[in-house]
Amino acid sequence: MTTHPPVLLAEDDESHVHLVRRFLAKGGLVNPIHAVHDGAAAVAYLNGDGRYADRAEYMLPAVVITDLHLSGAGGLDVLRAVRSDPELMDTPVVVMSGSIEDKDIAAVHQLGASAYLVKPVAFEALLDVIRRLGMPWALQRRPDRGRPDE
Repeated sequence: MTTHPPVLLAEDDESHVHLVRRFLAKGGLVNPIHAVHDGAAAVAYLNGDGRYADRAEYMLPAVVITDLHLSGAGGLDVLRAVRSDPELMDTPVVVMSGSIEDKDIAAVHQLGASAYLVKPVAFEALLDVIRRLGMPWALQRRPDRGRPDE
């Protein structure tokens, strides 16, 4: 079992899950990535409901990365779940979307997202945003890689 807290990735497009995994690995990050494919599963994970009740197996995430438009509960619901839980409220949340609509961006920032990234550029910017959030305690680099930006 890992000692590094996971990254919770809520993304319904499997190719995007693969890209996020690839970019984070390329940056040398060792945290496990737990991917869920809809907002309801992300909220269940965050709340420790059902299959996610065992916190030894499903640790609270260091970072939540969510697509804005998910089936079931959407990215805004995931963001609300994080911000409304006293145990999670300080957890960084990165929202990714193909939308450049002002209303979407405003809603995400109003709910307290750490960052809003527009796909597909989001995948290249994701590692940079996570680094800028200043979380050396959360995201560890693999010892063989040095700094991710080297």
